[in-house]
Amino acid sequence: MNDFNNAVAISRDDQFLNISIYEFENSDVAGLFSNNRYGQNVVFDNIVSLILIIEDCMNKNAFPKPMSDYRKLENRDTENSTRHKQNARAEVCIPELAMPAEWEHEKPLKTFSARIVFRTLAGWQGEVRCIETGEDLQFKSDMEFIMFIINTLKSGKSERSA
Repeated sequence: MNDFNNAVAISRDDQFLNISIYEFENSDVAGLFSNNRYGQNVVFDNIVSLILIIEDCMNKNAFPKPMSDYRKLENRDTENSTRHKQNARAEVCIPELAMPAEWEHEKPLKTFSARIVFRTLAGWQGEVRCIETGEDLQFKSDMEFIMFIINTLKSGKSERSA
């Protein structure tokens, strides 16, 4: 049976990633990640953890499909099946962190809603919006996405200290 028959459509609402930042220090972040279809809130304690969680969520949702995935709509023979296993992506190991108790009663510093539309060559393209400020960005790389989050947090931090 081919993968196309087993594919499940993902609704537009389930494509959005929600990122709530509770801590921001030295350009690093900690907070909560959620996605309707991913099915759980996940605590991250640094930017690298956030990136790994997002990548894991996209892999589990099968959206967006990575450009480098093996794609063939006809039945695989033994040779193709073997080649596919060699090209498979590595599993992402997400550490399970407990949510700090103070976050339950605290409002996040900033909340972001992101939608990654394409994954090409290990990069992401999509859109991100800061809920509190209304600022948004159509990003062309994962680095641009991360810098938007950090710069938005930095500008919010300077406003709070003024």
